[in-house]
Amino acid sequence: MSTSHFRTTSEVIAALGGKKAVAKLTGRSWSAVWNWEDREAFPPNTYTAIKSALTAINATAPDSLWGMARSEMAS
Repeated sequence: MSTSHFRTTSEVIAALGGKKAVAKLTGRSWSAVWNWEDREAFPPNTYTAIKSALTAINATAPDSLWGMARSEMAS
């Protein structure tokens, strides 16, 4: 099974089952998830829940979707 690489909040939300599923996963409202998609960023405190869910489906997303800068050491 190959790894899926998602680049946008929209792709991540769709891959995890849509806004309702991501709202349930993160304990937030559907409208909050809609805002994340609209702003192209997830709140940092959703990082662990969403990254774990992506790992479970053999998928990844860049940390920048949570506002995290890429480490210079990662080059």
